Amino acid sequence: MSKWTDIRDGALDALKEGALDVVEDTKQEFLANFIEAGVPVVEAYADHFTDTVKAQAAAESG
Repeated sequence: MSKWTDIRDGALDALKEGALDVVEDTKQEFLANFIEAGVPVVEAYADHFTDTVKAQAAAESG
């Protein structure tokens, strides 16, 4: 097996055995990190998407 397969299988086995016992603090920390790091990326993508659609709208004829 490849190294990736070994890592994947080990992680899946750990999950099945309950290694990922998510507590409320973990959920709150994940959410805070996502808001801090993830939301700005989504906003930047949305801004770029909006600008692109506006630019393409000028060339539309329908």
